[in-house]
Amino acid sequence: MPRALILVVLAVLGACAGSDRLLATHYGGRQIGAGSGQIYVAADGRVVVSLGACHQEAVEVYAGHTETKLLPCKYSRDAVHLIAPWGVDATAALADAGPDRPGALVAVLQIDWAMSGLDPLDAETWERAERPWRLEHPMLEAPVSWTPTRADLEIMAAAAGRAAGIDPVVVAGGSPPDIVVDEFSVGGGEVLAGSVSSLEVAITNRGAGDAYRLYATTRSSIPALHGLQFSFGRVPAGASVRRKLSVSVPALEESDAMVVLVFSEANQFPPRNFGKRFPLRMVSELARLAMTCTLADKAAEADAGEVVRVRCQVRNIGGRTATGVSVSVSVAGAATKSHAIDIYPQASTAFDLPVRIPSGAKIDERLALEAIATETSHGARTTAKTEITVRRPRLCPQGRLTRAQYQTKRSELEAALAAGDLTREEFDRYDEELVGCLE
Repeated sequence: MPRALILVVLAVLGACAGSDRLLATHYGGRQIGAGSGQIYVAADGRVVVSLGACHQEAVEVYAGHTETKLLPCKYSRDAVHLIAPWGVDATAALADAGPDRPGALVAVLQIDWAMSGLDPLDAETWERAERPWRLEHPMLEAPVSWTPTRADLEIMAAAAGRAAGIDPVVVAGGSPPDIVVDEFSVGGGEVLAGSVSSLEVAITNRGAGDAYRLYATTRSSIPALHGLQFSFGRVPAGASVRRKLSVSVPALEESDAMVVLVFSEANQFPPRNFGKRFPLRMVSELARLAMTCTLADKAAEADAGEVVRVRCQVRNIGGRTATGVSVSVSVAGAATKSHAIDIYPQASTAFDLPVRIPSGAKIDERLALEAIATETSHGARTTAKTEITVRRPRLCPQGRLTRAQYQTKRSELEAALAAGDLTREEFDRYDEELVGCLE
């Protein structure tokens, strides 16, 4: 007797966890088995998200008995999003974990550590990554908060060091280095009191041996310029290295500032202190925002009903900290708003926001994605726009049409074609979508 599919029962199990939490979400049915998940940082700095099994259960009734099959659930290959505390969103698709863990799913996310501000030679900077991260996936009822362990932070800092060219390795013995300060300067030649200034140090190792874990800490008559760290790491013999830091200095009455570089080197071969006096200029300016927005995945097209991610780079070009900066992106009247953060003068940060293309958008329609950045302390505001083209309509949002439903929709298309509301090319593209939706 040929099989007749009588009943399909859907049950989806998704599981994900932080260090030791188990999270599960069920869609429209009973739970199948049990899942577990974890997040950990690999030795190379990539973050691995492991989710538990995700299945839909198909129950077939034929020849007087039933047979149950497990099929991949509809969410199995949706991308995982991991948002860092500094606002950058890393994404990766889920893949099978392998034969040792049948049914488990894994996503490996590449973090842009160059944007993290972590320094392998300055543990105080690690607290930026110690704040909660946010994990998002459709199998989760709500975003999951994840806090890295101390071991995770050490790996993250090492990865950030590689991105910045800071090698923290230490080797004892050998010929001594001879570190010489070639340049110690401030952008524009003066420190801006009431705004942000950029300090820069350039050094050369003129000795016969390498310098290890080399860094310089500032001492200054101005508190805001005191305790800054320029990290160099390993500096091979004959090599030159340049480092730059941005620092916010409050409004001051002083006319100048003495800043001294105090060096440290792992094998006790630090150069002598190096000091310089910089003039100060008072700047009285409120926070001001500038913003550019692009599609995060560089795509210029999307399907109706699809979710795209818009990345907005917001910069505070004023002389005061912009407090509570948030970005709202809207399309066709529907808006998505980001979390709020503070942005120092002359600093910038990236906001990644998910935006859903309207399901009723027409084929080849160009939609404007409008972004607005606002801040709470001074009322600063700026706008930006980007566009996206609808690649195809989502005529069957659920993915399936019966033959009767197809005939009804095709008749509607034929009427639109006859009325001149559709071109023949548009008709064919719509019909292609409909045929692809047939059961």
